[in-house]
Amino acid sequence: MTMTRHVNRVPTRIPTQFMKTYAVRSPLNTHFRSATCAEIGCPDYLHGWYLKIDGTPENLIYTAKHSGRRYTIGELWDNSGSAFQALIFEAGQECFRSSTHVISLDRPEFFYAGQGDHRSFSTRRAIKFDRPEHFVDSFATHLDRLKQDLERG
Repeated sequence: MTMTRHVNRVPTRIPTQFMKTYAVRSPLNTHFRSATCAEIGCPDYLHGWYLKIDGTPENLIYTAKHSGRRYTIGELWDNSGSAFQALIFEAGQECFRSSTHVISLDRPEFFYAGQGDHRSFSTRRAIKFDRPEHFVDSFATHLDRLKQDLERG
């Protein structure tokens, strides 16, 4: 199971050793399991989907046609009103992204605080909090300290 997500970060000139990170983690391998399309309410499973034939590599069309999923070949129209040929897959069958579907195991998250920012923070070198309220208290104390430092100039 791989799941990636793009994170926007504001560039900083502050050296990483002057940063502190508070992190809440729910690792994929311990907090999630593979799921079926039906379990997660996958829109393709619920409503069906299509694969545009024109412009799609031939090997992908071949794979889709021989995937064991039910489909028809038909004509659809895009937003501009132009027609195109597509493989139209009916609802109620696993989609092509089903191997990426996961569902939470509802396990408690892991709470960490440590030196550094996204460039150097590591949970291996961070403090792991046993209870969420200890994490919140540490974070609040840290914010109060930062506020006092700013007020002092």
